[in-house]
Amino acid sequence: MDSPIRMAAVALMLGMICTGWGCGSKSGAESGEAAGPLRPVEIQTAVATMQDLRPTVELVGTLMAQPEKTVELSSQVSGLVDQVLVTEGQEVVAGAELVRLDDRTARSSLAKARAACEEAAANLALLMRGPLPAEVEAARQEVKKAGQTAELLQSKYGALKPLKDAGEISGIKYDEARAGLEAARADREMAAARLSVLEAGTRPESIAQAEAKLSAAQADFAAQQLAVELCVIKSPIAGVVMELPVRQGMYLQPATTVAKIMDLGVLLARFKLPSAQLAQVAEGAHVELKVLSLGEASQTGTIVRIRHEADPQTADVEAFAAVDNAAKALRPNLACRVLVTLPEARNTLVIPNAAVSDKDGTPVVTLIREGKAHEVAVKPGIRTADQTQILEGLSQGDVVATKGGYGLPEDCPVAVAPAS
Repeated sequence: MDSPIRMAAVALMLGMICTGWGCGSKSGAESGEAAGPLRPVEIQTAVATMQDLRPTVELVGTLMAQPEKTVELSSQVSGLVDQVLVTEGQEVVAGAELVRLDDRTARSSLAKARAACEEAAANLALLMRGPLPAEVEAARQEVKKAGQTAELLQSKYGALKPLKDAGEISGIKYDEARAGLEAARADREMAAARLSVLEAGTRPESIAQAEAKLSAAQADFAAQQLAVELCVIKSPIAGVVMELPVRQGMYLQPATTVAKIMDLGVLLARFKLPSAQLAQVAEGAHVELKVLSLGEASQTGTIVRIRHEADPQTADVEAFAAVDNAAKALRPNLACRVLVTLPEARNTLVIPNAAVSDKDGTPVVTLIREGKAHEVAVKPGIRTADQTQILEGLSQGDVVATKGGYGLPEDCPVAVAPAS
Protein backbone atom coordinates (compact mmCIF):
# COMPACT_ATOMS: atom_id res chain seq x y z
CA MET A 1 0.00 0.00 0.00
CA ASP A 2 1.05 3.60 -0.53
CA SER A 3 2.42 5.42 2.50
CA PRO A 4 0.23 8.12 4.13
CA ILE A 5 2.62 10.91 3.04
CA ARG A 6 2.64 9.69 -0.54
CA MET A 7 -1.14 9.28 -0.59
CA ALA A 8 -1.62 12.78 0.80
CA ALA A 9 0.68 14.20 -1.85
CA VAL A 10 -1.16 12.30 -4.58
CA ALA A 11 -4.50 13.56 -3.23
CA LEU A 12 -3.28 17.15 -3.25
CA MET A 13 -2.00 16.84 -6.82
CA LEU A 14 -5.21 15.19 -7.99
CA GLY A 15 -7.23 17.94 -6.29
CA MET A 16 -5.23 20.52 -8.17
CA ILE A 17 -5.69 18.56 -11.40
CA CYS A 18 -9.43 18.25 -10.82
CA THR A 19 -9.67 21.99 -10.10
CA GLY A 20 -7.93 22.71 -13.35
CA TRP A 21 -9.75 20.05 -15.35
CA GLY A 22 -13.26 20.51 -14.04
CA CYS A 23 -13.75 18.26 -10.96
CA GLY A 24 -15.09 20.92 -8.54
CA SER A 25 -13.90 23.93 -10.67
CA LYS A 26 -15.55 27.38 -10.39
CA SER A 27 -18.35 28.40 -12.70
CA GLY A 28 -17.72 30.74 -15.56
CA ALA A 29 -19.77 33.53 -13.91
CA GLU A 30 -17.65 33.39 -10.74
CA SER A 31 -14.35 33.32 -12.59
CA GLY A 32 -15.32 35.88 -15.12
CA GLU A 33 -14.72 33.42 -17.91
CA ALA A 34 -17.01 31.24 -20.00
CA ALA A 35 -17.53 27.81 -18.42
CA GLY A 36 -15.85 25.02 -20.43
CA PRO A 37 -16.54 21.27 -20.44
CA LEU A 38 -15.19 19.25 -17.49
CA ARG A 39 -11.96 17.45 -18.41
CA PRO A 40 -11.75 13.87 -17.07
CA VAL A 41 -8.82 12.65 -14.94
CA GLU A 42 -6.63 10.09 -16.63
CA ILE A 43 -6.36 6.81 -14.67
CA GLN A 44 -5.36 3.22 -15.23
CA THR A 45 -7.75 0.43 -14.30
CA ALA A 46 -8.12 -3.29 -13.71
CA VAL A 47 -11.07 -5.64 -13.50
CA ALA A 48 -11.93 -7.67 -10.37
CA THR A 49 -11.80 -11.31 -11.42
CA MET A 50 -12.25 -14.74 -9.88
CA GLN A 51 -8.92 -16.57 -9.71
CA ASP A 52 -6.97 -19.17 -7.76
CA LEU A 53 -4.70 -17.22 -5.42
CA ARG A 54 -1.37 -18.77 -4.38
CA PRO A 55 -0.12 -16.62 -1.51
CA THR A 56 3.48 -16.59 -0.32
CA VAL A 57 5.46 -14.80 2.35
CA GLU A 58 9.11 -13.84 1.84
CA LEU A 59 11.38 -13.96 4.87
CA VAL A 60 15.07 -13.53 5.60
CA GLY A 61 16.97 -16.49 7.01
CA THR A 62 20.40 -17.97 7.66
CA LEU A 63 21.84 -21.32 6.62
CA MET A 64 23.13 -23.69 9.27
CA ALA A 65 24.26 -27.29 9.56
CA GLN A 66 21.93 -29.85 11.11
CA PRO A 67 22.73 -30.08 14.85
CA GLU A 68 22.45 -33.87 14.79
CA LYS A 69 24.90 -33.98 11.88
CA THR A 70 27.52 -31.82 13.62
CA VAL A 71 30.21 -33.49 15.75
CA GLU A 72 32.74 -31.80 18.01
CA LEU A 73 35.44 -34.37 18.86
CA SER A 74 37.49 -34.29 22.06
CA SER A 75 40.42 -36.33 23.31
CA GLN A 76 39.41 -38.94 25.90
CA VAL A 77 42.97 -39.65 27.00
CA SER A 78 46.01 -37.52 27.62
CA GLY A 79 48.99 -37.76 25.33
CA LEU A 80 51.31 -36.17 22.81
CA VAL A 81 49.99 -35.56 19.28
CA ASP A 82 52.06 -37.82 17.05
CA GLN A 83 50.29 -37.25 13.70
CA VAL A 84 47.58 -34.94 12.29
CA LEU A 85 46.16 -36.87 9.34
CA VAL A 86 43.67 -34.34 7.86
CA THR A 87 43.42 -30.63 7.07
CA GLU A 88 40.67 -28.06 7.57
CA GLY A 89 38.11 -28.15 4.77
CA GLN A 90 38.88 -31.76 3.89
CA GLU A 91 36.00 -34.18 3.34
CA VAL A 92 36.23 -37.37 5.37
CA VAL A 93 34.25 -40.60 5.53
CA ALA A 94 32.82 -42.17 8.67
CA GLY A 95 35.61 -43.91 10.59
CA ALA A 96 38.40 -41.86 9.00
CA GLU A 97 41.44 -41.32 11.24
CA LEU A 98 41.97 -37.65 12.12
CA VAL A 99 44.66 -37.52 14.82
CA ARG A 100 47.08 -40.09 16.32
CA LEU A 101 48.54 -39.79 19.81
CA ASP A 102 51.80 -41.38 21.01
CA ASP A 103 50.59 -44.80 22.23
CA ARG A 104 53.84 -46.39 23.49
CA THR A 105 52.95 -46.06 27.18
CA ALA A 106 49.44 -47.36 26.55
CA ARG A 107 50.78 -50.38 24.66
CA SER A 108 53.21 -51.20 27.50
CA SER A 109 50.34 -51.17 29.99
CA LEU A 110 48.34 -53.35 27.60
CA ALA A 111 51.10 -55.98 27.48
CA LYS A 112 51.30 -56.08 31.29
CA ALA A 113 47.52 -56.47 31.55
CA ARG A 114 47.59 -59.28 28.98
CA ALA A 115 50.19 -61.20 31.03
CA ALA A 116 48.16 -60.81 34.22
CA CYS A 117 45.09 -62.04 32.39
CA GLU A 118 46.93 -65.14 31.13
CA GLU A 119 48.25 -65.91 34.62
CA ALA A 120 44.78 -65.70 36.16
CA ALA A 121 43.34 -67.89 33.42
CA ALA A 122 46.04 -70.55 33.97
CA ASN A 123 45.44 -70.58 37.73
CA LEU A 124 41.71 -71.03 37.21
CA ALA A 125 42.31 -73.86 34.75
CA LEU A 126 44.55 -75.57 37.29
CA LEU A 127 41.90 -75.41 39.98
CA MET A 128 39.15 -76.50 37.63
CA ARG A 129 41.16 -79.56 36.54
CA GLY A 130 41.68 -80.78 40.13
CA PRO A 131 44.48 -83.14 41.38
CA LEU A 132 46.15 -85.60 39.03
CA PRO A 133 45.67 -89.37 39.62
CA ALA A 134 49.38 -89.65 40.38
CA GLU A 135 49.05 -87.00 43.09
CA VAL A 136 46.14 -88.89 44.68
CA GLU A 137 48.12 -92.18 44.58
CA ALA A 138 51.14 -90.51 46.14
CA ALA A 139 48.92 -89.20 48.94
CA ARG A 140 47.61 -92.72 49.55
CA GLN A 141 51.14 -94.07 49.82
CA GLU A 142 52.00 -91.35 52.32
CA VAL A 143 48.98 -92.34 54.42
CA LYS A 144 50.05 -95.98 54.27
CA LYS A 145 53.62 -95.17 55.19
CA ALA A 146 52.56 -92.89 58.04
CA GLY A 147 50.26 -95.66 59.33
CA GLN A 148 53.05 -98.24 59.25
CA THR A 149 55.40 -95.90 61.09
CA ALA A 150 52.79 -95.25 63.74
CA GLU A 151 52.16 -98.98 64.20
CA LEU A 152 55.88 -99.68 64.57
CA LEU A 153 56.31 -96.99 67.17
CA GLN A 154 53.21 -98.25 68.94
CA SER A 155 54.82 -101.71 69.25
CA LYS A 156 58.08 -100.27 70.55
CA TYR A 157 56.25 -98.08 73.00
CA GLY A 158 54.28 -101.08 74.28
CA ALA A 159 57.47 -103.10 74.70
CA LEU A 160 59.14 -100.34 76.77
CA LYS A 161 56.42 -100.18 79.41
CA PRO A 162 57.39 -103.45 81.24
CA LEU A 163 61.02 -102.37 81.17
CA LYS A 164 60.13 -99.01 82.63
CA ASP A 165 58.03 -100.66 85.31
CA ALA A 166 60.98 -102.98 86.13
CA GLY A 167 63.30 -99.99 86.30
CA GLU A 168 65.46 -101.25 83.51
CA ILE A 169 65.07 -98.03 81.44
CA SER A 170 64.86 -94.49 82.52
CA GLY A 171 61.64 -92.50 82.44
CA ILE A 172 63.16 -90.09 79.90
CA LYS A 173 63.66 -92.87 77.37
CA TYR A 174 60.11 -93.99 77.89
CA ASP A 175 58.76 -90.43 77.41
CA GLU A 176 60.80 -90.04 74.22
CA ALA A 177 59.20 -93.19 72.82
CA ARG A 178 55.73 -91.88 73.68
CA ALA A 179 56.46 -88.51 72.02
CA GLY A 180 57.67 -90.26 68.88
CA LEU A 181 54.48 -92.32 68.78
CA GLU A 182 52.28 -89.22 69.07
CA ALA A 183 54.21 -87.49 66.28
CA ALA A 184 53.77 -90.54 64.05
CA ARG A 185 50.06 -90.57 64.73
CA ALA A 186 49.85 -86.84 63.86
CA ASP A 187 51.70 -87.45 60.58
CA ARG A 188 49.29 -90.25 59.76
CA GLU A 189 46.27 -87.99 60.39
CA MET A 190 47.82 -85.19 58.31
CA ALA A 191 48.49 -87.52 55.41
CA ALA A 192 44.92 -88.84 55.65
CA ALA A 193 43.53 -85.32 55.61
CA ARG A 194 45.65 -84.44 52.56
CA LEU A 195 44.37 -87.50 50.78
CA SER A 196 40.77 -86.55 51.60
CA VAL A 197 41.28 -83.10 50.11
CA LEU A 198 42.76 -84.50 46.92
CA GLU A 199 40.01 -87.09 46.57
CA ALA A 200 37.30 -84.43 47.15
CA GLY A 201 38.70 -82.19 44.41
CA THR A 202 39.02 -78.37 44.34
CA ARG A 203 36.79 -76.44 46.70
CA PRO A 204 34.06 -74.27 45.03
CA GLU A 205 35.22 -71.25 47.01
CA SER A 206 38.72 -71.51 45.53
CA ILE A 207 37.29 -71.74 42.02
CA ALA A 208 35.05 -68.70 42.65
CA GLN A 209 38.01 -66.72 43.93
CA ALA A 210 40.09 -67.64 40.89
CA GLU A 211 37.22 -66.70 38.57
CA ALA A 212 36.92 -63.28 40.24
CA LYS A 213 40.64 -62.67 39.79
CA LEU A 214 40.38 -63.63 36.12
CA SER A 215 37.43 -61.27 35.60
CA ALA A 216 39.37 -58.39 37.18
CA ALA A 217 42.37 -59.15 34.99
CA GLN A 218 40.18 -59.25 31.88
CA ALA A 219 38.52 -55.93 32.79
CA ASP A 220 41.92 -54.31 33.22
CA PHE A 221 43.04 -55.75 29.88
CA ALA A 222 39.92 -54.33 28.16
CA ALA A 223 40.58 -50.91 29.74
CA GLN A 224 44.18 -50.90 28.54
CA GLN A 225 43.10 -52.03 25.09
CA LEU A 226 40.58 -49.17 24.96
CA ALA A 227 43.31 -46.73 26.01
CA VAL A 228 45.36 -47.84 23.00
CA GLU A 229 42.37 -47.46 20.66
CA LEU A 230 41.60 -43.97 22.03
CA CYS A 231 45.04 -42.84 20.96
CA VAL A 232 43.57 -42.80 17.43
CA ILE A 233 40.78 -40.19 17.10
CA LYS A 234 38.32 -41.04 14.30
CA SER A 235 35.36 -39.25 12.75
CA PRO A 236 32.04 -40.91 13.64
CA ILE A 237 30.29 -39.36 10.62
CA ALA A 238 31.04 -38.47 7.01
CA GLY A 239 31.45 -34.74 6.55
CA VAL A 240 33.81 -31.79 6.24
CA VAL A 241 36.51 -30.87 8.75
CA MET A 242 35.37 -27.37 9.76
CA GLU A 243 37.82 -26.81 12.64
CA LEU A 244 41.15 -28.47 13.48
CA PRO A 245 42.81 -26.66 16.42
CA VAL A 246 45.50 -29.31 17.15
CA ARG A 247 49.04 -29.50 15.81
CA GLN A 248 51.73 -32.16 15.86
CA GLY A 249 53.70 -32.09 19.11
CA MET A 250 50.87 -30.64 21.22
CA TYR A 251 50.14 -32.33 24.54
CA LEU A 252 46.43 -33.01 24.95
CA GLN A 253 44.51 -33.36 28.15
CA PRO A 254 41.19 -35.26 28.28
CA ALA A 255 38.24 -33.20 26.94
CA THR A 256 40.54 -31.07 24.72
CA THR A 257 38.74 -30.21 21.46
CA VAL A 258 40.43 -31.91 18.52
CA ALA A 259 38.18 -31.32 15.49
CA LYS A 260 34.71 -30.22 14.40
CA ILE A 261 33.02 -32.24 11.66
CA MET A 262 29.86 -31.19 9.79
CA ASP A 263 27.77 -33.16 7.33
CA LEU A 264 26.88 -30.53 4.72
CA GLY A 265 24.79 -32.82 2.49
CA VAL A 266 21.61 -31.22 3.84
CA LEU A 267 21.53 -27.75 5.42
CA LEU A 268 18.83 -25.98 7.40
CA ALA A 269 17.52 -22.51 6.57
CA ARG A 270 16.61 -20.89 9.88
CA PHE A 271 14.06 -18.07 9.70
CA LYS A 272 11.44 -16.26 11.81
CA LEU A 273 7.85 -17.05 10.82
CA PRO A 274 5.40 -14.20 11.63
CA SER A 275 2.64 -15.24 14.00
CA ALA A 276 0.03 -14.05 11.47
CA GLN A 277 1.07 -16.88 9.13
CA LEU A 278 1.71 -19.48 11.82
CA ALA A 279 -1.71 -21.12 11.46
CA GLN A 280 -1.20 -21.45 7.69
CA VAL A 281 2.20 -23.13 7.81
CA ALA A 282 2.97 -26.66 8.99
CA GLU A 283 5.90 -29.05 8.88
CA GLY A 284 6.21 -30.51 5.41
CA ALA A 285 5.36 -27.23 3.65
CA HIS A 286 7.52 -26.40 0.63
CA VAL A 287 9.69 -23.30 0.44
CA GLU A 288 11.81 -21.64 -2.22
CA LEU A 289 15.25 -20.51 -1.15
CA LYS A 290 17.62 -17.95 -2.65
CA VAL A 291 21.10 -17.40 -1.24
CA LEU A 292 21.94 -13.71 -1.55
CA SER A 293 25.61 -14.27 -2.32
CA LEU A 294 24.94 -16.86 -5.06
CA GLY A 295 22.81 -14.77 -7.41
CA GLU A 296 19.23 -15.43 -8.49
CA ALA A 297 19.38 -19.21 -8.62
CA SER A 298 16.79 -20.73 -6.31
CA GLN A 299 16.43 -24.09 -4.57
CA THR A 300 13.48 -25.87 -3.06
CA GLY A 301 13.25 -27.03 0.52
CA THR A 302 10.85 -28.45 3.07
CA ILE A 303 9.97 -27.14 6.51
CA VAL A 304 11.08 -29.83 8.95
CA ARG A 305 10.86 -28.07 12.32
CA ILE A 306 8.74 -25.33 13.86
CA ARG A 307 9.53 -24.39 17.40
CA HIS A 308 6.76 -24.45 20.01
CA GLU A 309 7.88 -21.21 21.65
CA ALA A 310 7.43 -17.72 20.18
CA ASP A 311 9.83 -14.81 20.53
CA PRO A 312 8.60 -12.75 23.53
CA GLN A 313 9.49 -9.48 21.78
CA THR A 314 8.17 -10.04 18.25
CA ALA A 315 5.84 -13.04 18.67
CA ASP A 316 7.61 -14.61 15.69
CA VAL A 317 8.24 -18.36 15.73
CA GLU A 318 11.54 -19.84 14.59
CA ALA A 319 11.25 -22.41 11.81
CA PHE A 320 13.75 -24.56 9.91
CA ALA A 321 13.62 -25.73 6.30
CA ALA A 322 15.83 -28.57 5.03
CA VAL A 323 17.62 -27.82 1.76
CA ASP A 324 19.56 -30.37 -0.30
CA ASN A 325 23.22 -29.44 -0.68
CA ALA A 326 24.60 -32.41 -2.61
CA ALA A 327 26.52 -30.01 -4.89
CA LYS A 328 28.16 -28.42 -1.80
CA ALA A 329 27.41 -24.93 -3.16
CA LEU A 330 25.79 -23.74 0.08
CA ARG A 331 27.70 -22.89 3.23
CA PRO A 332 26.60 -22.50 6.86
CA ASN A 333 25.99 -18.91 8.04
CA LEU A 334 25.17 -17.58 4.55
CA ALA A 335 22.16 -15.23 4.45
CA CYS A 336 19.19 -16.31 2.35
CA ARG A 337 15.65 -15.36 1.37
CA VAL A 338 12.97 -17.92 2.11
CA LEU A 339 9.71 -17.82 0.13
CA VAL A 340 7.10 -19.78 2.08
CA THR A 341 4.06 -21.00 0.15
CA LEU A 342 0.78 -20.53 2.06
CA PRO A 343 -2.44 -22.50 1.48
CA GLU A 344 -4.09 -21.77 -1.89
CA ALA A 345 -7.39 -19.83 -2.07
CA ARG A 346 -9.43 -21.26 -4.96
CA ASN A 347 -11.85 -19.28 -7.14
CA THR A 348 -11.67 -16.09 -5.08
CA LEU A 349 -12.17 -12.43 -6.04
CA VAL A 350 -8.85 -10.63 -6.59
CA ILE A 351 -7.63 -7.21 -7.74
CA PRO A 352 -4.10 -5.79 -8.15
CA ASN A 353 -2.37 -4.60 -5.00
CA ALA A 354 -2.04 -1.11 -6.53
CA ALA A 355 -5.82 -0.71 -6.47
CA VAL A 356 -6.05 -0.92 -2.67
CA SER A 357 -5.27 2.19 -0.60
CA ASP A 358 -5.56 3.13 3.05
CA LYS A 359 -7.80 5.94 4.22
CA ASP A 360 -7.48 6.65 7.93
CA GLY A 361 -6.90 2.95 8.62
CA THR A 362 -9.69 1.71 6.33
CA PRO A 363 -8.81 -0.15 3.10
CA VAL A 364 -10.49 1.56 0.14
CA VAL A 365 -10.55 1.26 -3.66
CA THR A 366 -11.68 3.67 -6.37
CA LEU A 367 -14.55 2.01 -8.24
CA ILE A 368 -15.21 3.22 -11.81
CA ARG A 369 -18.84 3.26 -12.98
CA GLU A 370 -20.13 5.00 -16.10
CA GLY A 371 -16.92 6.95 -16.44
CA LYS A 372 -16.97 8.34 -12.91
CA ALA A 373 -14.97 7.61 -9.73
CA HIS A 374 -16.54 6.27 -6.51
CA GLU A 375 -14.57 5.53 -3.35
CA VAL A 376 -15.57 2.17 -1.80
CA ALA A 377 -14.43 0.57 1.46
CA VAL A 378 -13.38 -3.07 1.08
CA LYS A 379 -12.35 -5.98 3.26
CA PRO A 380 -9.09 -7.47 1.96
CA GLY A 381 -7.97 -11.03 2.62
CA ILE A 382 -4.87 -12.84 1.42
CA ARG A 383 -2.22 -10.72 -0.25
CA THR A 384 0.45 -11.94 -2.66
CA ALA A 385 3.29 -10.09 -4.32
CA ASP A 386 0.93 -8.48 -6.89
CA GLN A 387 -2.67 -9.35 -5.98
CA THR A 388 -5.07 -8.92 -3.06
CA GLN A 389 -8.07 -11.05 -2.20
CA ILE A 390 -11.26 -9.02 -1.67
CA LEU A 391 -13.74 -10.56 0.77
CA GLU A 392 -16.31 -7.73 0.87
CA GLY A 393 -17.03 -4.51 -1.03
CA LEU A 394 -16.59 -5.57 -4.70
CA SER A 395 -18.12 -8.00 -7.18
CA GLN A 396 -16.74 -9.88 -10.13
CA GLY A 397 -16.36 -7.60 -13.15
CA ASP A 398 -16.07 -4.36 -11.18
CA VAL A 399 -13.53 -1.92 -12.63
CA VAL A 400 -11.13 -0.33 -10.14
CA ALA A 401 -8.43 2.31 -10.56
CA THR A 402 -4.89 1.06 -10.19
CA LYS A 403 -3.17 4.38 -10.87
CA GLY A 404 -4.36 7.99 -10.55
CA GLY A 405 -7.60 7.18 -8.74
CA TYR A 406 -6.76 7.82 -5.08
CA GLY A 407 -8.52 10.82 -3.47
CA LEU A 408 -10.73 11.76 -6.41
CA PRO A 409 -13.98 13.52 -5.48
CA GLU A 410 -17.19 11.53 -5.73
CA ASP A 411 -18.49 11.27 -9.33
CA CYS A 412 -15.31 12.80 -10.71
CA PRO A 413 -15.10 12.08 -14.48
CA VAL A 414 -12.24 9.79 -15.42
CA ALA A 415 -10.64 8.58 -18.61
CA VAL A 416 -8.75 5.34 -18.86
CA ALA A 417 -5.18 5.94 -19.99
CA PRO A 418 -3.12 3.21 -21.67
CA ALA A 419 -0.87 1.29 -19.29
CA SER A 420 2.75 2.41 -19.36
